[in-house]
Amino acid sequence: MASESEALSAKIREFKANVWDHTADEFQSQFDLAPPIAEEELDAFESIIRLSGITDFEAKSSALRSAFLRNTPTVERFLQMIGWTRNKILQDVKARARRDRLVVSVSTPTSVVTHGGTWQVAAPILIHRMDAVFSTLVGHVDKRSALAALNEATWPGYIRQERAKRQGHEAEYRLAVLMSSIGIPFEPTEKAQNPLGRDAQIRGVSFDLVVPSTRRPRLCFKSTVHTANIGQYGESKDDLEMRQAKEMLTGAFAAADRPRLMALADGVGFESNRQGLDGVLVNSDEFCQFQTIWKAAVVAAAVTDRKIIVVANDSVLNEHRPFLDRYRKSIDSTTTLVYDRQNFTIAGNARVRVR
Repeated sequence: MASESEALSAKIREFKANVWDHTADEFQSQFDLAPPIAEEELDAFESIIRLSGITDFEAKSSALRSAFLRNTPTVERFLQMIGWTRNKILQDVKARARRDRLVVSVSTPTSVVTHGGTWQVAAPILIHRMDAVFSTLVGHVDKRSALAALNEATWPGYIRQERAKRQGHEAEYRLAVLMSSIGIPFEPTEKAQNPLGRDAQIRGVSFDLVVPSTRRPRLCFKSTVHTANIGQYGESKDDLEMRQAKEMLTGAFAAADRPRLMALADGVGFESNRQGLDGVLVNSDEFCQFQTIWKAAVVAAAVTDRKIIVVANDSVLNEHRPFLDRYRKSIDSTTTLVYDRQNFTIAGNARVRVR
């Protein structure tokens, strides 16, 4: 029997061999290019550029608010172009209002504009930043080209938080869609439509998915994906959450009834997060990646007493032979033969079908 260190080394090798190339992922590509500026927005921004030359603050504030009210989508694009996010203006307004003992209505960037009292607090903050950015375009001959360049340049920073949030939930979404496609029951069922929804709870511990249900858990999933260096906090968080999940399951269930703990862990960010990766791999019973998400289908089939067919290239089947051998009682066949694609579900670098 392999030692713990040998088992971990084998898992690390598997992880590195299948790490996710997020730059070629269709989900990731939707965040790469900024949405083009609509014609009415361009008109609004041309008027905003002209405002930078006005010295009368009250006149500038009134004109800027009017431009926003005429075309409310301009508000969020404006925040993007001055290098901010949706959340920053909300927090800044709250801080300024608290300092001045004012009551404001702040729920969305648009509410900052539509609520008169809130605008009085927000205007000095926004105009200070507006002058710093848009005054540079006052004498620019081709303002629309300059705005287009500014739009692309500021988009990655603006969307970074949203991208990170949705990327984190994308893993559980793909797991939920896979389970739904092959007919494996799971909770929360709404994760297949809304990955940002609630997690499954067992004894106070959150799981992204539980098969078949939280009342009769047989397989519990935790997913973690990193495409950049997340630092020491992220390392500790990944390790801690997986250890807590394992300890809860071990303590709450008899050995014969303990649900299996499976991780979906992926991303080049783990190269600088070895403590987190080691913790995930050591404490999970099984793990998969986006390329090997079919392994989740195999384990789910096993714990729900179903038979599954796995179709993949010989190289894939050979690479994961130890895993396939562990679940051979639940695997109806592994094959590279021609098959009816319509009856199989794509699951990373393999296709699967549950009988």
